[in-house]
Amino acid sequence: MVKAFLTSAQQPNAKFAALAFLQGNLYFDLSLYIQQLTIPTVVLWGEKAQFTSVKLGQRLIKLNNNAIRDFYAIPDAGVLPHLERPEVVIGLLQQYLHVNM
Repeated sequence: MVKAFLTSAQQPNAKFAALAFLQGNLYFDLSLYIQQLTIPTVVLWGEKAQFTSVKLGQRLIKLNNNAIRDFYAIPDAGVLPHLERPEVVIGLLQQYLHVNM
């Protein structure tokens, strides 16, 4: 994971992506688009995400009960639960993808 982030950060013009992130230019209002979602969806949300609280995630999923099937707050994870707690995410995905391992 560290190697992948380091490689990405060393790409030409990577400093502009980091600057845009730090300035908040990569954020958008998901509530404006979530109602367009038609694919069955399960939301995994890091409990320790600094700028996006679990309460925000719970409010967002209520905007589209037709497509959003479930919501999980992942303990001890921030904005990247799939990288921070892969064992939890894999376990949840297996339930929904019916994967036998």
